[in-house]
Amino acid sequence: MNINIFFLLIIGGLLTIFIAFTPIDIKERANKEIPILELTEFKLTELNSKGLSSTMEGSTGLRYTDRYFITNLDYTDNTEKYLANIKSKDGLYKNDIIDLNGDVVYHREDGFTFKTQKARYNKKTDIVQALTKYVSYMDGNRATGSSIEYNNALGLTKSKNIIANYKLKER
Repeated sequence: MNINIFFLLIIGGLLTIFIAFTPIDIKERANKEIPILELTEFKLTELNSKGLSSTMEGSTGLRYTDRYFITNLDYTDNTEKYLANIKSKDGLYKNDIIDLNGDVVYHREDGFTFKTQKARYNKKTDIVQALTKYVSYMDGNRATGSSIEYNNALGLTKSKNIIANYKLKER
């Protein structure tokens, strides 16, 4: 075989590939953040030198570099005089602050309870805030308002636009 024919065949083959085949169309996708850790049906327990300080349970948990996202959140805090429990449909835990969304219920061991749709709990200050309308209960008493801030460490409650139903004790 002549070398000229050989190179013509190679050039013809390369031209056929160049004309007949189209390159793959690669589409760019937006960068989607991927969780570092994914948990299902989990329970996280936090211990300190005095013993159990808190537990967090959920049906799913996603850990990113700077935050946790939890569905069906059940958080219990045992650091103060009274045990406090918070439940919600989902929560975002970042920098010792838990943002709660959907059917939020805060319940304290002495009977104080409030329900709302959005709340924020700060672990450092031990303050929970209802960011939307709420209903609270304690010892048969009931109150509603547009917002509430409750300090679990001091037992202080601040609220706005309150309507209260308070039962007086008989002597």
